Amino acid sequence: SLLRDHSLGALTPQQSEVAHILGEAAAELGTLIGNLLSYAEWRQGERKPEMAWFETRALISEVLIAHRLPMARRGLSVELAVRSPRLFGQRSRLRVALDNLIGNAIKHAPEGSVIEVRAGVREGSCELCVRDHGRGVPGQEQGRIFEPFVRGIEAEETSVRGTGIGLSIVRETALAHDGTVEVKDAKPGALFRMVWPCPPGGMAARA
Repeated sequence: SLLRDHSLGALTPQQSEVAHILGEAAAELGTLIGNLLSYAEWRQGERKPEMAWFETRALISEVLIAHRLPMARRGLSVELAVRSPRLFGQRSRLRVALDNLIGNAIKHAPEGSVIEVRAGVREGSCELCVRDHGRGVPGQEQGRIFEPFVRGIEAEETSVRGTGIGLSIVRETALAHDGTVEVKDAKPGALFRMVWPCPPGGMAARA
């Protein structure tokens, strides 16, 4: 950061490029470490979080802003569908889960494609869905992709970096909310859908 801010003097174009690469690598490493710590915390702690209603769009916007640079670099856009103004649950945990789902979609989405994000409340349940238009998840991987340290065939073939922890955190988040998470073949791409129950009437009363 000091180099990029020219705190130590002006940089040549080549030096600026290297400083930018170092900054992105450090940020990515921080995300990987955060995922490992979050997963360890989930495994050792209580799975019953404190629940409350919170603004749907604000949550999604925070996550998308955090990913704006890698999305811009690959020419990705977002198609957003928000059916309900509020969601119910532990906001901080759901933010981490959504961050991992969108980060996963960015890694596997073709350049210049669209990532679809859908959220809302339906039939007494909250829902978060993220879809990319990549190769998708083969049927034989769909049953184990949420296990810790498991990385898909595509990630191994294309050298996509990661720890294999992100989707495990998504599953732990769903379980902590008495919910489920699944992945489906979207043809093309993969659709990840997390669903968990919410109290009746609360959203309408506070929306």
